[in-house]
Amino acid sequence: MWYFILLIKLYEDRKDIYSFDEYFWFNSFINFKKTAIKQKSE
Repeated sequence: MWYFILLIKLYEDRKDIYSFDEYFWFNSFINFKKTAIKQKSE
């Protein structure tokens, strides 16, 4: 789970490099992962 935090931290440090589309895609990916983990634990 720590690697998600690392990914987000890394992404936030470089946010100015990314376009809105990439930012939106990244958030969708994180939400998808969270949902997948939630479904797995149920």
